[in-house]
Amino acid sequence: MIAKFLSDPTSPGLNYEKIQAVRDQKLHSIRVDQSYRAVVLKSNAYILLWVDKHDDAYEWARKHKSSVHPQSGAIQIVEVLDTTSPVTEPTAPASMSIEDATTDIFLRFTDADLRQLGATDETLPLIRSIKDDSTLVKLERRFTMQLYDALFRLACGESYNEVLEELGIESGKEYATDDFKAALELDTNKHRFAVISDDAELESILNEPLAYWRVFLHPSQRKLVQADFNGPARVLGGAGTGKTVVAMHRAKYLAAKCTENEQVLFTTFTKSLVHDIKKNLQKICNYDEIRRIQVIHLDAWCSNFLRCRNFIRKFAYSEDRPLREKLWKQSIDATNIGEFSPDFLRDEWDKVIQYHDVSDFSGYAALSRPGRHGRLNRPQRKAIWPIFQKYRSLLDENQLWEPPDMFRSARSILVNEGLDAGFKHIIVDEIQDFHPQAFRLLRAMIPAERYPQNDLFLVGDGHQNIYGHHIILSQLGIDIRGRGRRLKLNYRTPEETRRWAVSILQNQEINDLDGGKDNNQGYHSSMSGPEPVFESFQTFDDEVKHIVAWHRRIRESNRTHVACVTVHTNELRQQYAQALSREGCLIHEITGGSMDLDDPTPLRIATMHRIKGLEFDHVCLADCYPPRIASLPLDRQASQRCLLHVAATRTKNSLLIIQRK
Repeated sequence: MIAKFLSDPTSPGLNYEKIQAVRDQKLHSIRVDQSYRAVVLKSNAYILLWVDKHDDAYEWARKHKSSVHPQSGAIQIVEVLDTTSPVTEPTAPASMSIEDATTDIFLRFTDADLRQLGATDETLPLIRSIKDDSTLVKLERRFTMQLYDALFRLACGESYNEVLEELGIESGKEYATDDFKAALELDTNKHRFAVISDDAELESILNEPLAYWRVFLHPSQRKLVQADFNGPARVLGGAGTGKTVVAMHRAKYLAAKCTENEQVLFTTFTKSLVHDIKKNLQKICNYDEIRRIQVIHLDAWCSNFLRCRNFIRKFAYSEDRPLREKLWKQSIDATNIGEFSPDFLRDEWDKVIQYHDVSDFSGYAALSRPGRHGRLNRPQRKAIWPIFQKYRSLLDENQLWEPPDMFRSARSILVNEGLDAGFKHIIVDEIQDFHPQAFRLLRAMIPAERYPQNDLFLVGDGHQNIYGHHIILSQLGIDIRGRGRRLKLNYRTPEETRRWAVSILQNQEINDLDGGKDNNQGYHSSMSGPEPVFESFQTFDDEVKHIVAWHRRIRESNRTHVACVTVHTNELRQQYAQALSREGCLIHEITGGSMDLDDPTPLRIATMHRIKGLEFDHVCLADCYPPRIASLPLDRQASQRCLLHVAATRTKNSLLIIQRK
């Protein structure tokens, strides 16, 4: 039916039928088969709106009406309230304090201001009745998506002009309420309506699970994709705001503008995401675009670059971890560490010595140690410096490089030989996870003086900084002044879960990755869902039996839904996998060396680090002990809270949090 509709929406073969008792005469039905009907808006454009079983499709059409909003240009498909049924609106309390007696939280905005955002005669009185944020959230379904988005942003304190710009609304313009064809060309509608031009595009939308992300961009996302920046740009966004999708569309956009011999590099921190990004870029790019985009993990690019220049050292990845731990233990055993723990010293090496290219004690003594908790005086630094000297010498003896050493060496070659990496544009995803030395390398790979426009496009979120890197881009050679942007609308996680995930980071200072403070102002979800469920059990066996029952209920309610249990360590992952298997549960473990499956049947199990970048319909945080975090050192507390935040925001539906008593 859709293929016929695409070929000729006016064809008699589509069997258009009028719908009895419909409020909007523009809505008609099309036969799909004996059971299903589609609802189509017939005007100067033909828009497929809804597909459902026969009676349900007709009932949907009777409850909705359509128009183009005269001030915002938004195509509004709104539910018409049944005037015969009582409507529950927020009611004022029996007694009100002086503080409660405000007219509404949108008092400073005129009716004309609110109409510009999409308000109508029906919704203006409702908006004026709203006295607080919680009431606004409860009334979400009474507003169009665009209007609710605008009201939420205003309630969070964003400026009126900023909201207009974010939503792609041009102030002062007027639109014909029946000109749907012109409205479809506006940015404000392109994130909800797709104009299909050919069969391949249609096939892509119908068949691919990421179709929503690839096709429908919010106006704020589209603006970032198509912007021209005179230098590096940084895009921040909370979990689920589509940062990676924006980055992929940005790669396509820049590749389309490249000449025959120009290349775009797309790199990310998580190795497992490289495959997914490659696969999804192939779906949105044509042949010429995809062959101009190289997708590779930065460590892999660096390793290839150094090996091509006959560097013979081994690169210290996970397979070399036992050797690295042995060398580190030898270094500590050779020196009296006194009051300092091995974890503190290891962090001092990684986040101070490696971060700042420290090669001698005088350099270490002069450092301010940004991002580290606890002061170290000169005698204390002198006492532990031999540990770092010893470890460095042992790495050299064993011809071993840690990743920061790789980045440093590759950068040195590029700078000293006056080279670049051969890319016109570099797009970097998950920047909060990169070691600071990686940014110095990225700057050397694409020198600012050689590529002054659209050189670096950096995407990340300080709230998901699970490795604790203290990143200040300006100190690492990357100047983003005036080119920092933010995404605020979460398309994945229900608002109820998003609020809980954000509360984990309450009172925690979040770095904006350039030395400033970040916050979640205006960050909200586009959907509602169930509240997170908290359970506690006396024993491990009781916990496992509850998880089995939880997964069984999910499978019985919707067999296409995918559920995942996530834990802190690989040892726990194996323990839970074995126990759940013994209870008859089909298990798929997602590890550093394995990908997810297309089959929704097995219960997934992964660590909280490995689940990063993935998403599931239902998530269980097992072995979850938020109270224990308070007993950790401050810097460890921060990374553990970020880790819980990341794991919780992987769900698209429900969240189960399990604590053992």
